[in-house]
Amino acid sequence: MNLTFNITHPGRYPNREIVPAGNIIFSSPVLRVGLFRCPTWSPSFPNSGPTQGNLLVFPRTSVRIRHEGKRPVVADPNVVMLYNQGQIYYRDKLSERGDLCDWFSYHPKVIVEAMRPFDPTVDERWNNPFRFTYGPSDPDTYLLQRLAVEHICRSQHPDTLFVEETMLTVLGRVLRNSYHLNETLNETLPATRPETRHAHANLVHAAKAFIATRFNEPLTIDEIAQAIYSSAFHLCRVFRKYTGNTLHHYLNQVRLKASLEYVAERDISLTDIGIALGYASHSHFTKAFRQAFGSPPSMLRERATIGRIREMSKILIV
Repeated sequence: MNLTFNITHPGRYPNREIVPAGNIIFSSPVLRVGLFRCPTWSPSFPNSGPTQGNLLVFPRTSVRIRHEGKRPVVADPNVVMLYNQGQIYYRDKLSERGDLCDWFSYHPKVIVEAMRPFDPTVDERWNNPFRFTYGPSDPDTYLLQRLAVEHICRSQHPDTLFVEETMLTVLGRVLRNSYHLNETLNETLPATRPETRHAHANLVHAAKAFIATRFNEPLTIDEIAQAIYSSAFHLCRVFRKYTGNTLHHYLNQVRLKASLEYVAERDISLTDIGIALGYASHSHFTKAFRQAFGSPPSMLRERATIGRIREMSKILIV
């Protein structure tokens, strides 16, 4: 089975695959929330910047993003992209679905206050707060922001307090994870020669790009290694050193986060979703989903109501 139903199924949003880049679905003094849907054939696909506001962006497909003057990043559901106001960036295609993501723009004072415990110097650059271009997206953080977006899209009158509290929690988690990753890399990489670090970073990038386009297939380490001209042992060692994850864990997280797009769609069977995403069986998919998100996909499907969404988010925040 392939992922055709993922592309053609209309879902809950009109013109789901083609939503204007500036489509704002929620606004308050604390933050704005928007949907970004840019197909590969759009004239703005290679370059739709500069950004408006200081943004957290959660990819729902996979693209290659390069901030001006920085190394390219495989922007997939396993990362949170970080953008300062006016950031110039460029985009290359990985997924045929183009660039689908949800973005969250916070008031500068909110970001400075949230970042100060991790970086006291942020007050000196309040208009350019983010030091990094991306951070890791753990399952709970990814699910929290998806619940907030689902609540907004399903509600005629979204609960402002609920959305703000949820997304402030998300901001804190993203900053904590980003600084932790940076500290870990600073501890492990200095002993490596610059040319070696460059080669290793390119290898990790190539592995992520390969996984981004083939994550619904039953991949093997040898297959990934051969595709990017590496040995299996070298790839496993370097990938874990630079990401903190095994290849299997990284692949599994991409699959599970992709499954959230469709679990709430009652006219698509959970078995079909699991098989389409590369799991051997419904039970295999259910077990992996429960381990990542704390409940089976059937329970999340049953809870996909406005009240249940709020209930689940409170559990995750606690």
